Amino acid sequence: MYQLGKIYSDKKLPFYNIDKAMSFFLEASNHNNSYAQLQLGIMYLWGKGVKNDSDLGKQYLLQTIINGNEFAQQILDSYETYRLQYVMNVSYKLFNNLFDTISNQNKRASTNVADQYYRNLSKKAMIEEQLKNPYKHSTSYESEK
Repeated sequence: MYQLGKIYSDKKLPFYNIDKAMSFFLEASNHNNSYAQLQLGIMYLWGKGVKNDSDLGKQYLLQTIINGNEFAQQILDSYETYRLQYVMNVSYKLFNNLFDTISNQNKRASTNVADQYYRNLSKKAMIEEQLKNPYKHSTSYESEK
């Protein structure tokens, strides 16, 4: 049963059929075949060919360990390491996005303040220039508003 499951789960073969593979793996698993349980655990844990169900995957892997397949423990350990790294990566990306958003808002705010400051300086300079020489400009500052 396990061997048929392996054959049907091989995507390189023309008769790949994950549903048949699953039924053969389940049948072999029911007969305490630790290799079939290992395959089911991997498939469910990582969502390979089936919908991801980490709890079910862990159950199969724990049953595999009980049946003497020590490789299952390495898979569980690597999965926990992956989950921890994944959470850290997602957290880092969220923090980065938050930081970028705050930085961009601060840049926009500081740019707006600088623009306003220079506009005020420009207005002041125009008014002072006009007050110094009222006949130099044909239009007054007030009419430009």
